[in-house]
Amino acid sequence: MTWGTVTNTNFANVTFTVGSSKTINFQDSANLGAAAFNVGGILNLGAQVLSGTSGTFTLDSGATLITSNTTGLDGAIAVTGAKSFSTSANYEFQGAGTGSLLPSTVNNLTINRSSGDVSLDGSGSTQTVSGALNVYSGNLAAGASRNTVNAGSLNMRNAQINSGVTVNLNGDVAFDSANNGTAIIAGNMGLGGSARTFAIADGSASTDMSISGQIGGSGGSLAKTGSGTLSLSGNNTYSGGTTVSNGTLIASHANALGSGNVSISGGTLHFNSVSVANDIALNSGTLTASAGGFGTSGALSGSGTIGSSLTVSTYNWLLTDNSTASQLTLAASSTLTLSTLNLSFANNWNPSQGQSFWNSNQSWTVVAGGTGSSITLASLGSGSTWGTGSFALSNSGTNLTLNWTATAVPEPSTYAAILGAVALVGVAAVRRRKRVAAA
Repeated sequence: MTWGTVTNTNFANVTFTVGSSKTINFQDSANLGAAAFNVGGILNLGAQVLSGTSGTFTLDSGATLITSNTTGLDGAIAVTGAKSFSTSANYEFQGAGTGSLLPSTVNNLTINRSSGDVSLDGSGSTQTVSGALNVYSGNLAAGASRNTVNAGSLNMRNAQINSGVTVNLNGDVAFDSANNGTAIIAGNMGLGGSARTFAIADGSASTDMSISGQIGGSGGSLAKTGSGTLSLSGNNTYSGGTTVSNGTLIASHANALGSGNVSISGGTLHFNSVSVANDIALNSGTLTASAGGFGTSGALSGSGTIGSSLTVSTYNWLLTDNSTASQLTLAASSTLTLSTLNLSFANNWNPSQGQSFWNSNQSWTVVAGGTGSSITLASLGSGSTWGTGSFALSNSGTNLTLNWTATAVPEPSTYAAILGAVALVGVAAVRRRKRVAAA
């Protein structure tokens, strides 16, 4: 439906209804007089105004209202009669504000201004979004009092959440590459003490989502998925750990990864010239860094690829059986500095269990170096010496090798010779005592 310039005060007995499966787009404003306007589908007002000297307006549960009016709902719905906005409806704002009429609880809330801020208006400090907070274009900004959004989920494109806004998550985060660009979160985020997935699609920009605000939430964890790039540069305080399974995660602050353990099972974890205190399990995938390298005062374990300079306090290395063991791989020209290598053994397979394997010398490649790479190791951790032999480390070319040297075990013939010699010594001693006694 296209409205022309409608000014009519004789609509007192008329009710306009937008059905649940229908969409109405306003091309011009409408003065309804005393008519009632009920929306069960989609009403796209654009920049137009729906007014009426005593008209009423109702937005039903499940319906959607779209406006680009600069003052949001306040300017778009100007009927002077009763106005009802369902807390289970969906609202999309393409203007400068949401308006004080926006309920404190809505279903989906979409920010889609071509550029500039959309202020989060309304009484109280918190906006609850039961469904999805969609920030697709422009900036979501704090209002005079409302500066916190509790969101069921967060979807972003080439848009920004300003520094004055805090988003507390009850679900996951996604970057939609349909609009490319970079999604920027300058405000703080709360993980709600739960595991949250950040699914970042790969758009045209080098960084698809950049979060400079603080990510908090005791017990909350962050899982990076998707082939795109996520950058974390805030002083983050979440404590449940970080996982990387695809794409790239960039850490640009010593606490960017929170205080929990870090697990890499695919993709790349890139350090922007910072050192962290997290324990890192490199199960697969790659660790890289900007110029200057990176380090961890925690422990590194597992296998995978080191793509730049790395300094690690402790490398925990697992021997799994007599034929295989995990190993790190150094890319060309990379360097690895280890303070301590600690050994552990899987399935009770170690030199104290009496397996015949440990009766001979063995060796394993702990780190395989690429062309021009180098490895420096300070010491082998406790437990390097066993009753049946000992472990030691050596550098072979660009590789770091763990060597097992078995204690020599005499052959049966050697045992017989030793026993015979002992017996001869005993006989000689007896004869000598007899001669002394006779004398």
